[in-house]
Amino acid sequence: MGVLINLRPYLITVSIMNFLEENSEYHLQLALIFSDCSKNKNRELFFCKSILKSIEVLQSKKFSMFDAHTTSKCCHGMAFMVKHIIISLSKVNLKSTQEQFLLFVEQLNSDKVDCIDQNLINKCSFHLLILGALLITSIAGCVHPHKGRVTRPQEIKKISYISTDFSRRLVTQLQRYFSKLVANSYQDILQSVTKNVTVNRVNIQTWGRYVLPKYFRKCQRKITYVSCLYSTQVILAKLISLKSIIGVISDIVDENFQLIERRVHLLQGNGENNFKVLPEDKRHNVDAKEPLLVFGGVTVQDPSNYKHQLKSISKWLEDFPALVLANDIYYPQFPKVSNDPQFNSNPIAINDKLIIQEFEKLSEVKGVTISDPSLFCLAHIFTTNLAEIFGTFGEKLSCCSTHLPRNSP
Repeated sequence: MGVLINLRPYLITVSIMNFLEENSEYHLQLALIFSDCSKNKNRELFFCKSILKSIEVLQSKKFSMFDAHTTSKCCHGMAFMVKHIIISLSKVNLKSTQEQFLLFVEQLNSDKVDCIDQNLINKCSFHLLILGALLITSIAGCVHPHKGRVTRPQEIKKISYISTDFSRRLVTQLQRYFSKLVANSYQDILQSVTKNVTVNRVNIQTWGRYVLPKYFRKCQRKITYVSCLYSTQVILAKLISLKSIIGVISDIVDENFQLIERRVHLLQGNGENNFKVLPEDKRHNVDAKEPLLVFGGVTVQDPSNYKHQLKSISKWLEDFPALVLANDIYYPQFPKVSNDPQFNSNPIAINDKLIIQEFEKLSEVKGVTISDPSLFCLAHIFTTNLAEIFGTFGEKLSCCSTHLPRNSP
């Protein structure tokens, strides 16, 4: 077996995401949200157990458990950030923090203590606070058979008992926080991309015009939205620029969405305008426990006659950004917000000829929608690793189709 390929040289560095530095505006905002956890014993216990659970998940390398549900259709931006946080914390010895919080839990479980420390939040680094927040919002995201992923705040009580009212308030505040953080991250990422990088034959600076604050939208719940289509192009450009290794899961399912076969491909950015497919012999050299940003999709086929479709998917992997854009053309740039009838979910009106040409060309691609997922319907983008994908830890990742609503036209 060859030498393991460490994915970290291809991952983002701290300098790319300056807004995630200690004592930044976003650090203070998150600390303020969690400050409510210092108000009583149950909340303190919940906070301590959330931090301990986050450390445990990080150590177990089950990274998909940090797949936070924000409702803002920004899974690509969230996945990019999650990978950064995992990398930064994996370099830190968290043993002393873990021991300290285990002691806090022991004290809170005794009858002698009502509250521990009003400065409890300050015992955690900013990145560890984010990890705890990611875990909480991930647990709050549940799969509905007909709606896809939905928010159920009461699920976070599985960490430790808190009131229903507090669980709702905390999840809403964290979703609002992450939507704003990720919306603003695209500009930082865009500025760090090499200027000559193109995605789908369009320079990244052209795509990037539409992730500026003037194109942000906000609903009544104060969730911030950025166009899914344009922000995804920014993420693709950064991955290409860094020569990042990414994963592509193609779950082949029957008409009842029962899994027939899972195909996993590894691609690497070429530094300029595309990804190249890593051959099978090199894939086995990639460290299976390193964090990996994954594009998960579904292909619906007849179980008795599906293997011919594998050639079509393989062909598109040679121009993966085009396959992603073909999906996003059909996918709403902004979602319909059920509790805000005034929310503007219309796509951004543009007059960039090069982008319009790409839209016109790729709109002819068939098999990339929920109503016709016969080629590859992109369902979700998240951070995991090969060990989770292949079930090395004892349980494989669920089928990507769980992220698709079944009753959509």
